[in-house]
Amino acid sequence: MTTATGAPVLADLPVGRTAEWTFSISDADMDTFAALSGDHSPLHTDEAFAVARGYEGRLVHGALLSAQLSRLVGMEMPGPNGMTVGFTMSFPKPVYVDRPVTVRAEIIEASEAASMIVMKVQMRSDDRLVAKGRVEAIVRA
Repeated sequence: MTTATGAPVLADLPVGRTAEWTFSISDADMDTFAALSGDHSPLHTDEAFAVARGYEGRLVHGALLSAQLSRLVGMEMPGPNGMTVGFTMSFPKPVYVDRPVTVRAEIIEASEAASMIVMKVQMRSDDRLVAKGRVEAIVRA
């Protein structure tokens, strides 16, 4: 079942449904984010600084990874009828500029009474788990 606009409703979002896509963050994305956020830490902005501290290059801001949660809720699950009401994320491994990152989200709870879904999210890059978390979204038709 969908709305007149074709957007999914809660009945279309069963436990176990998944969404997956791959993205990467460019140097330009990093520079824009640093300007917008004010986070100019040299681990994110200075390749030589990051390498001198044992990393392979500039580290992608965790908030840029978390921005993919906006795509998840607004475009994938639930889509146009969804709004994020909360999320938690952790970043066990670094992500480097221009490296592909695959996002995989799975609905682990769905409540008709609360018009809400809860999703488990994992992000992988270079065959490593680089981010994981949980997203809560309300669904309104």
